[in-house]
Amino acid sequence: KALPNVRLAGPSTGSLTWSQSLGSFLGANRKVAVATLHRYPTQRCVSTTHVSAAQLLAQSSSDGLADSVAPYVKTANGFGDPLRLDELNAVSCGGEQGLSNAFATSLWALDAMFALARVGVSGVNFHTTPNSVNQLFSFKQAGGQWAGQVSPLYYGLLMFAQAAPADSRLLQIAGPRSEALRVWAARTPTGQTHVVLINTAAAGAASVTLRISGGSRSGFVERLTAPGLAATGGITLAGLSFGASTSTGTLAGTPHVTSMTAQSGVATPTYTVSVPAASAAMLVLG
Repeated sequence: KALPNVRLAGPSTGSLTWSQSLGSFLGANRKVAVATLHRYPTQRCVSTTHVSAAQLLAQSSSDGLADSVAPYVKTANGFGDPLRLDELNAVSCGGEQGLSNAFATSLWALDAMFALARVGVSGVNFHTTPNSVNQLFSFKQAGGQWAGQVSPLYYGLLMFAQAAPADSRLLQIAGPRSEALRVWAARTPTGQTHVVLINTAAAGAASVTLRISGGSRSGFVERLTAPGLAATGGITLAGLSFGASTSTGTLAGTPHVTSMTAQSGVATPTYTVSVPAASAAMLVLG
């Protein structure tokens, strides 16, 4: 009542029981303009419970997470409201040492963001807890100079932001699905086609043949790489990195992309992309 003209967000809950009351909550509180929920695909709120990279990278932690939110997207949209996950991260209750701060979270985040976009989630706030393994970054000042450390998870979010910038449209993917290999595609507002390939396997490269209707016959591939799923450093995005420490907050290094040309003699533009284990690749066309 003290803020009659302010649009609100809520209920900002992670409780499955309370989430089921989202419809009645929104119906009784029409000043709420954005429905918000918390979600974590894996749980570690008991000291004897541990989460593995295999659990985090299972489809249940990306597609399954999104499917669990989909009914609430429909409920919110029924009241004319978007649904936003205003708290999300890989592992609940402060995270899992050796996983939350490792490269596996980068691949999970890239996959999960596409999955959440697929079911109509309007946006996400990643939960970053200072001085925990769940943080996305940390900054410290010494001698009048700032230095930052950027967590692996952040690289996956950066690749998603490049792959599906605001107002992009997800494209339909036809073909067999794989547990280890995830494929997503988007058409950007500028008309480019971006195809993202995520190999979540700890070992074994994947080779993918892509036939892209209406695509151009040339483009390039950029890659998200690390020494392995458990890596906490040595991560690059298109050859660039924040390094062990950054004084600028921007990616640095020499950009590296690979030019691609469609196979000759084939009417539909066709590309074959190799994706090493524990890495992601983005084919950019147009």
